[in-house]
Amino acid sequence: MFYKKVNKNNCKEMYNFLKNHFTYYTLNSWNGLYSIANNVKIYNLDIEGDEWKLLEMLQLDDYFTLNCLIEEWEQEHKNYRVFFNGRSGGYLVLANKEDNKHIFDNYQQDFILEADTYKEFKTLLHNANYTLKQYKSELVKMVELVQDFDKLCDDLVEECQYMLDNYKIEEEEKTYTKKVKVLIEK
Repeated sequence: MFYKKVNKNNCKEMYNFLKNHFTYYTLNSWNGLYSIANNVKIYNLDIEGDEWKLLEMLQLDDYFTLNCLIEEWEQEHKNYRVFFNGRSGGYLVLANKEDNKHIFDNYQQDFILEADTYKEFKTLLHNANYTLKQYKSELVKMVELVQDFDKLCDDLVEECQYMLDNYKIEEEEKTYTKKVKVLIEK
């Protein structure tokens, strides 16, 4: 759903993939910080089944299984963090670990952020005495990072579908006066 194949031998394709990827403001729009993101609102996902039931399951589970997948991803990508953002937590954002800035800020020259077009991107490279060949490895690293993030989002969607397909919500008696809803395997 989120992952896109990109030809890593084609600089223009890599530039367009990075430049046109969805972004979202981190924390608040007034701070001007934004980064790569994906809209993961349940009703926008390709999930078969009762969306309200899934939402209830996620609240019972406190996103435990999803957070485990995110933690594993962050351990593999040490300089970055992934977090839910937005009023309803409907966006998954990829940001620098230290300051929540755009992920490209980790790269010495963030020509992707500065250029509005591929032609302007090449001009900025030229003005900084870079060639596309020299900058290509940076483009590849950025594309691979964003693709890994998109794959994480796909994995989270798969986990949500798995929960819907394999679990149900039941009430269990905790005490004589209190009942608690829990997830159990079907």
